[in-house]
Amino acid sequence: MALIKEYQNGNAARMVRNSVERMKAGSCPTPENEFGKFLLPFVKNLSPAIINNTQIKKLIDEARVCAMGFRVCQCEYPNAPKTMAIFLDDLAEGMLESGLAVIVSKEQAKKTIIECPGNPVITSKVDGAYREICRTYAPNCLYWNMEKLGARCLIRSKDFDSLNKNTDPRE
Repeated sequence: MALIKEYQNGNAARMVRNSVERMKAGSCPTPENEFGKFLLPFVKNLSPAIINNTQIKKLIDEARVCAMGFRVCQCEYPNAPKTMAIFLDDLAEGMLESGLAVIVSKEQAKKTIIECPGNPVITSKVDGAYREICRTYAPNCLYWNMEKLGARCLIRSKDFDSLNKNTDPRE
């Protein structure tokens, strides 16, 4: 499981970069290899989901506090396009404490993530709850690289709402 402290200290970003670089070099995470035995359970706990504008608004509206900052992996890929992420609740406070995000209103959070054109939006669990909403950049995204290699990990938008029923549509 990804922890807030791993976001604060950069370990989450380094793990993403190491995994993405392995995949770009041709290593595919499978249940049979060591790479997959580490990565697949880790990503499953993140329950990454592609979400639509209605789902984005709902997550933000239900949050206690919102913060905005660059994608967590941006520090590992400084030449990549700079797209924003929204951090919610305890993660928002942790990223603010680390100087990696600023507190924003719910309206500003929605406007920032919805109106930023292009790349799909993914939400991930951090410390067991959906606390990160990211405007992804596919070439450097852990999830998109896994999908590209056939390791299906992303919950589709149409299935996201079923998560409230404690089911995982990937199974």
